[in-house]
Amino acid sequence: MIFSKVLLSKIPLLAAYIDANIQYRYMNTTYEAWFGVQAEDCIGRSLAEVLGDTYFAGVKEFFARALEGREQKFETEIDCKNGSSKTLEVHYIPDFNSSAAVVGVIVIAQDISDRRKSATNAERFEKVFRFSPNPILVFSDTGILECNEAAIKILGFDSKNELLQHHPAEFSPEYQPDGRSSKEKSQEMDRLAEVQGSHVFEWVHQKRDGTEILVEVSLSHVNWGDKNALLVIWNDLSDKRRRELQMIQTSKLASLGEMSAGIAHEINNPLAIIVGSLSLLDRLKNDPARFLAKVESMQRSCERISKIVSGLKKFSRSGEFSVMSEFSLGAIVKEAMVLLESMLSRSGCQIIFEIEEDCIVHCNEIEIEQVIVNLVNNAADAIKNCEAKWIKISIFPLPEAVVLRVMDSGPGIPENIRRKLFDPFFTTKRVGEGTGLGLSISKGILDEHEATISIVEKSSNTCFEIRFPRVVKIAKSA
Repeated sequence: MIFSKVLLSKIPLLAAYIDANIQYRYMNTTYEAWFGVQAEDCIGRSLAEVLGDTYFAGVKEFFARALEGREQKFETEIDCKNGSSKTLEVHYIPDFNSSAAVVGVIVIAQDISDRRKSATNAERFEKVFRFSPNPILVFSDTGILECNEAAIKILGFDSKNELLQHHPAEFSPEYQPDGRSSKEKSQEMDRLAEVQGSHVFEWVHQKRDGTEILVEVSLSHVNWGDKNALLVIWNDLSDKRRRELQMIQTSKLASLGEMSAGIAHEINNPLAIIVGSLSLLDRLKNDPARFLAKVESMQRSCERISKIVSGLKKFSRSGEFSVMSEFSLGAIVKEAMVLLESMLSRSGCQIIFEIEEDCIVHCNEIEIEQVIVNLVNNAADAIKNCEAKWIKISIFPLPEAVVLRVMDSGPGIPENIRRKLFDPFFTTKRVGEGTGLGLSISKGILDEHEATISIVEKSSNTCFEIRFPRVVKIAKSA
């Protein structure tokens, strides 16, 4: 026992000596500190008295075997006073006297809570990784290191081994929808994930067969074995984006329905000029000057019809495959006015432009044109019973933004309505006159562009303001 005490006092583990009567004869300071007891209060007392009946019930069988001369090694859970639990790895070593009889048990234990927690977390991660419905991949510069079944399925492969033969870059198109190259942009996303710890963004990937899919990517830097790697989790947004595009298209068709009478009138006028001029041409064949004037008039009318039809086709088509690029905001407004000017003219509404040139924004041109059509349509409808009817469209730059304002001669929007304006299906129009989607969809489009839309509260008239981020030219590294 003297030798045992010296030895047990030196080891950096929990150590104690319990005799054949299951009473403490010794414990080292590590044992005292871990269990929160004092040796002087425990010596001569039983294991059950010191650590409780519940603990003793859990180890009694192992202790009995040790007293029979059989060494025991096991793990046991200890409930802490704060409600948590810890795990001990316990080693019972029989202590024999000179007659080979067991006279006690040497107890050696170590706290393996962190190790067990790590193992448990690893098991949980493995289960989440394998059975997650979200595609998960781990890759490095050299290629894909690991993937789950969902990733194999979404990319169109038959097996993991087949997928692991490919480099991650193969699953992106050459360019992303914003016009930037996938290679350049992916390097930027990697850097952001490294700086921030993780980064979430939207990305267009392509399957094995070339089909494109829109996903939300969660990107994190991790240690994978002896390699620095990227943990990538995808959330498939294809269905969500498809539903959004359907709603946008529904709103477009509703807008076209509201503008149809004016557009028909706008086409009928130049058609009438063409028909009338054709009937006069035969009589004017001997008067070259007047004949040429009529031909030029017909040409201008044809160009007007062509411009309207072109605008209709452009406005009607889906923005799903339109690439984000840099456009003049003033030019987009002018495109929208081709469709709106006849309706505005027939309603007696004056249009005022205050547009500064060279206001460039990074956008999907078709979607921003729809936002402008929605705002002007709403303004025209709101002021149809006003004595003074005017709509002013302003575009101007600020140091941090490009601003588009649509103001009308209306007296403003009541506070109780302002709070609901951007809610889906909210409308102040009569039943059958509006879908209640225009402003909601416009806000959704602008959110995608990292732009904001708000009501200018200090204005005495109704005024909507959109702020687009300024286009920043990024210097390319050599």
